[in-house]
Formats: sequence, structure tokens, C-alpha cells
Amino acid sequence: MKTAVILLACLGAAAHAASERVPLIQCPAPGRPAGMHLTWVAPRMAVDGLPLAVLRFTSPLSVKALRSWYWRRWRRFTGHPILYTAASWQVIARYRGGCFETVQFAAHGLGSHGFIGLSEPGQAASAQARPVDFPIPPGSHLLLTLTSDDRGKRAETFVALIPYGINAAFYYRHTLAHLGWAAQMNRRGDGGRGLIFQKGGTVADLSFTPFIGGTTSALVSLVSH
Repeated sequence: MKTAVILLACLGAAAHAASERVPLIQCPAPGRPAGMHLTWVAPRMAVDGLPLAVLRFTSPLSVKALRSWYWRRWRRFTGHPILYTAASWQVIARYRGGCFETVQFAAHGLGSHGFIGLSEPGQAASAQARPVDFPIPPGSHLLLTLTSDDRGKRAETFVALIPYGINAAFYYRHTLAHLGWAAQMNRRGDGGRGLIFQKGGTVADLSFTPFIGGTTSALVSLVSH
């Protein structure tokens, strides 16, 4: 899979790539607060074989209030989403039930605006996630890799499925410490667990959500300054 820009506004230009061969996204609605107005940017498209759907929104909520709404809602249903910044945008992301979801937003007047992106890595018949320069437990399956480079701030986000029998949090705590990463935060919730590490100018934010059957999804965001 070639580099895909995570600032979803840029994906509208790729809408011509969609065709009847591109499957419709079957992800459940990520939720929207009262007053949010949604319009389609691209309901059916593909970037390097990865099916995507992108919506534009405006909201009367401030950036802080919108971030809090999604953070509370997504944590209640899926454990630990990941929050990071890309240029002037704030991005909240999660991997749930085979769907990768992002909401990016910025201030707009007294409220906010932005984009919602949905993708299903499992439907990408021809695409392969680009290898990442970051530890992944043995036997894991890399589902999706997204990168951006905005004004000197590089972000890389990937989703991996970790097999049964591997304690993801234990693996990363010990592996990253051995590689010189310093632990910054260790958080636990009803639906999963999150870790934050730093090494030099790079921050790694990791979120783990267990699945029935013993497998675990790992959502990892690496932001370098």
C-alpha cells in the first residue's frame, strides 16, 4: 500500500477512483452530536485498493466540546481511541469490528468543522499495508497503515491484529523499554488498555482492544516533530 494521507480533506480529489468494483463501506455509524450537519465528500472510493468513505461536517460545538463528546462516547463503547494532532487539525481515531474510523476537526467560527473517514481494511483485496519501522508481536497481521507529513510534523498510524496468547500491553512495555523508549502513561479502561511512550522527538500512543476468541487489535500512532 502506498502512502495514504490521513488529512481526509485531500481524499476528495481521489473520488474518481471509485467504481462499481469498490465495495460499499459496511461500518456502523460512528455517532454524531446534536446539531452536526453532514455532507458526503465521497461515499464510495478507493485509495490504493483500500475502500473509503468520507463525510464533511460542521458543528456548533467548539473543538474542545467535540473532542470531549467523541472521546467519552468512543471510550464507553470501544475502550481507548487515540487522539493526536496533524498541522492545524485534531484527529481522533479508533479500530472497531473491522472498521477504521477517524474524525478530524478544527475551529470554524464559534463552532468546528472537519471530516469523518471510514474504511474496512479487510475489503482491500489488492492492497497491502506498508511495513512499519516499529515492533509488532510475532504472528500479528498488519491491517492498515496511514501516514502524513504536515509542516515538519510526521504522523504514522497503523492497525494490527495480535494473535491469541500474546499479552499486547506486556509485550510493548518490555520491548519498547529495551529499545530505549520511555514510558509516559499506562491507562486501563473497561474495554481495553492504552500506553504512551516517547523516544527523542517521537511519541508513540498505543491502544489495545480485546476481541472474542483471544485476539487483540492494536491501534498505534507515532508522531514525530
